[in-house]
Parts: sequence; C-alpha cells; structure tokens
Amino acid sequence: MLDGSKTKSGKPLLANDPHLSFSAPGLWYLAHLSWQGSDGEQHNLVGSTIPAVPAVILGRNNDLAWGFTNAGGDVQDLYVERIDPQNPNQYITESGSFDFITKEEVIKVKGATDIGITVRSSRNGPILPPSFRNHGEYLREGQVVALRWTGLSKRDKSFDVVTAIGSAKTVQEFGSLVSETVAPMQAIVVADTKGSIGLFAPAALPIRSSENRAQGRQPVPGWDPEYAWKGMVAPQNMPRVINPENGAIGTANSRFVDNNISPMITLDWDETFRHDRVQQTMVQANAKLGVENMAEGQNDTYSPGLADLRDVLLRRMDSRPTNARLVELLRSWDGNMVADKPEPLIMMAFMRNAHAAIFEDDIGPSYDSVFTAPATTLIRVLNEGGARNWCKTAKSSANEQCGVVLAKAFDKTINELKSQYGDSPDDWRWGKAHKVVNEHQPFGRVWPLSLFFNIEREADGGSYTLLRAKPGFRGDKPYNASHGAGYRAIYDFEDLEKSKYISSTGQSGNAFSPRYSDQSDIWIKGGYLEISTNPDVFGNDALGEWSLLPK
Repeated sequence: MLDGSKTKSGKPLLANDPHLSFSAPGLWYLAHLSWQGSDGEQHNLVGSTIPAVPAVILGRNNDLAWGFTNAGGDVQDLYVERIDPQNPNQYITESGSFDFITKEEVIKVKGATDIGITVRSSRNGPILPPSFRNHGEYLREGQVVALRWTGLSKRDKSFDVVTAIGSAKTVQEFGSLVSETVAPMQAIVVADTKGSIGLFAPAALPIRSSENRAQGRQPVPGWDPEYAWKGMVAPQNMPRVINPENGAIGTANSRFVDNNISPMITLDWDETFRHDRVQQTMVQANAKLGVENMAEGQNDTYSPGLADLRDVLLRRMDSRPTNARLVELLRSWDGNMVADKPEPLIMMAFMRNAHAAIFEDDIGPSYDSVFTAPATTLIRVLNEGGARNWCKTAKSSANEQCGVVLAKAFDKTINELKSQYGDSPDDWRWGKAHKVVNEHQPFGRVWPLSLFFNIEREADGGSYTLLRAKPGFRGDKPYNASHGAGYRAIYDFEDLEKSKYISSTGQSGNAFSPRYSDQSDIWIKGGYLEISTNPDVFGNDALGEWSLLPK
C-alpha cells in the first residue's frame, strides 16, 4: 500500500490478495451493494463477499478501501490435562481435582439412529478427541489434550465489526471500528480518499508469563499455573500504524512489526522472502508507481527463497558429472517460477528430496504430515550446521557428509523427473506438474466427477513468489498448488471506479454454468475486471435481474 507521495497519480494505491486454500466454487464472490442513505447520498460497497455474511469482507466504499492478510498471531495453546485416577470425570489442577464440564451433542443421521457425543471441557477449553491428528498416540495413559483459543470467546464481536467497517469514511474511523475484533487476527491495510493510509492488527492476543518457556510453541502441562494465560493485550497496545514517514506499508504474511516490539505476537512468522520482495519492489522503490506496478507485484514470479536455496545446495553438493548439464541449467536459472520452464520443477523437486534426505529420519513417522518444505531451515542447516550432524542418517553408524547426501538427493530428483516426464529436460515443464486446483467439496476427489467440478489451470508462481501458488506436497501430485490468492484487488484512489478485481473461479456455484469458471483464465494470465457503480454502465451489460421479495 502506497500513499500519494509514492504514486504517479499523487493518490494512494492499495493492493490486496489474501491467501487461502483454493476451492470450487471459490470462497470469494464479487459483489456491488448499493443503497440510498437517509442523507440522500448513494452508498456503495464493492469487493468480495463470502457465504452467509451479508457484507463486503474485502473491498471499498465511496471513501476508503481495505484489505486483509493473515497476521499469524499465536492465539492457541494446547494443554495436556491429567485425569484423576480416582475419578475419571475429573482432571488434576494445582488446587486439586476439578470436574470436567460436559455437554451432550446429538448428530442427526438421515435414515439411521442419532449419534450422541459427550463433549468435555476443562478450564483450558474443550477436550480434543485422541484421533485428531492422531495425537492420542503420543499421550501417556490418563492424559487428554484441551484447546485454549481466543476464537472460543463468548464476547466475540468480530461479526459486528465486519458489517460495520463498510460505513467508515476515514482511516482513523476504520481503526476505531476494527479495535473490537476478537478473532481471527488479521493485518488490515486501509487507505482513504483524503490521502491517509494505515495498518491495524486488532484481535484478542493472550499474555503469557515470561516464566512460560514454551510461549505457545508446544503443548504444555494444564496443571502448572506457569503456563496459564495472564489476560489479553489491551486493544490500544496492538500494532497500529497511520501515515508512516516512508509513505508505504507492506505485510506479505511475514513480520510486519519491529523485532523487539511488545506485545509478543508470534514466534512463527512466515519466512521473510516474500516480505523482503515487497520491500524491494514497492515500499523502497525510488520511482513513482502506478496501478500497472501493483499488478506486476501481485503477479511477480521471482522466487528469492528458491534462488537463495539453489545457490546453497549447488555449493554444498558433491559434483555430479553424470548430470553436469542439469547442474549448469540450475546454476544459470534466473529464479522465476514460470510454467513453461524446467528449472522451477527441478529446483522444487530437489528441495523436496534434499529436505527429506536430511530431516525425515530424524522426525520419524510424522514427517509427511508436518513437511512444508521451508527453504530457510535447509539454508540454515547447510550454512551454519547445528548442535548435531543433521545429514547423518539416524540408522547408520557412518557419519555422512551433507555434500554426499545432497548429491544422492539430486540423483533421486533427476530419476524421478525422468520417470514422470520423460528423458528430455525440455519436457519437464513446471506447469505440467504445478496446476492450481480449485477443488470441489465433495466431488473434487471422486473420479470422474472431478473432471466436471474441479477447476484446474497450469500456473506460474510457487511458495516464495508474490504470485503465491503454494504446493501442498501431498499425494501423487505433490507440486499442485493448493494455497494462494483466490481473490486479487487493486484499489486506485485516482478514480475508485477504475479499481481492479478478479477471483480464481467464477460467479456461479453451478458446475454446468459458463459462469462457474469464467474468471479462471483471466486470473491465470494476471488480468482483472472493473466493477462500476454507475447503473448506466452495469445495467447495459446485465444478463438479467433477479428479485427477492418478502412473501
């Protein structure tokens, strides 16, 4: 987001592309809501809505525009509770045994007997079933796990906030309205027609004791008061920036506050590659920027994470004379995750195999469920080492060196790609392996229904590009993109009517409608639509009119 001092028009520009799992129908539904106020003014809300919420979640009105990205606040803790061996209806605390709070839930099953479930809660929250993530396998007998989460608060006014922000006229007023948010925690950027810009990250954020050594990073003893929350951070102490001196704000899901700022938001910020790219190309840009530059940013295919990792892997890997051509192909790669090129596919497969070769034996059976291919971890281990030789195989007495392990991982990568895509690297196109899959629930995993209900497109981008199209690394198509920006928008304060919008699917939930996927090709190509609030404009192009009237 840029204020007028950084733009060609002298007016603010705000770009937003929140990342979630891709789905079909898409979560985001483009809409224009209009009504006449008591003051006679025509009010407009334009942007994206979601099912069951009668408001524009991300968008603009006549006076301002706003966007959300996940702030990553650590607002959950898992507490291991000890069941009283003398009374299984109680759990142990530092003050003695307390009764579990119980609630009976009934699941209605059509054509069959109702299913009854007893839900138990401790003072720390609801007890999770041991089958959840198979965590029961890791507990001792007589232990259960409770979830404490700010989203379970009974005083949550977040829904009221969502429906109220559309009436705000200034950045300051918007900030006051969102201060009531409880969950989820979002980094919210906002700009107004008066030229102000701002960032707010409101939410209920727990205060943990300085004696709490876990600080939200692992399950903790429910019976030890050291790990109990000490209240919530006061709203006025949550991150808040209005009109910064440099005239720009960028988030990209990574750390958007100073390192030593209080309160502690999380210890698990997203990797910094994308955030640094935003700073380099937008926030710290010397030239004045326009709408076209914001669009280029949202569709930027350069992957600083993989480019950095490539350099480390090739430097540490023992030479591979049989694959010298492919090594040189990677060495000269420009770092762009382009669908028509083989280098992104080779690099992603190499990272995946290198990560597995180094860490899988140490992590054990849970490796597949936790693997997210963090480039930072590989770079740190290969550059800095650690308290142990991570490259050593746990079951081997030999002290393997990382260079040998990486060479084997590279050979495995090449053999995999040959078996899947043919012997010629010219056929190893990134797009062939990397498709954005907007998956339908439930038919998206039922063949041949998936052919009709899923929306798939070959795609540029990857895990560390601003054009986020993050692979899931699961199943037999590990490089398909499962997470990214299903909605993109650019709000232009030179003329808000010229703002840009696009979703990754379409406007219809009917798989047999031409509107089910008619935005997908535009989205893949980095294009946008405009949504006019002028009835003379949108009326001329209307396909029809649908009226909902009281009975």
